[in-house]
Amino acid sequence: MDFYTCRNLSGAKCGTLMCWELRAWGRVASTATRVHLQMGSVGTDVPVTDGWFAYQWLTSPTTARAKDLQVVAYDKDNKVVRVLE
Repeated sequence: MDFYTCRNLSGAKCGTLMCWELRAWGRVASTATRVHLQMGSVGTDVPVTDGWFAYQWLTSPTTARAKDLQVVAYDKDNKVVRVLE
């Protein structure tokens, strides 16, 4: 069973760009080993343990907008398990 909390996303001006704070948790297939977060040109990986993950991430300044958020779960072979956002 897959479950992902609703998008918890807030932004603030960082000079002329935006900084984004993202918070969520969820459950994906147990074959997933990481969840990758991407906001425009900045991204980070979150480990998945027994299918569970959680994150709180403050991005560096970016030109990305809220609609640019991508959250994807991958397995150990770097294959997509689930697109969450």
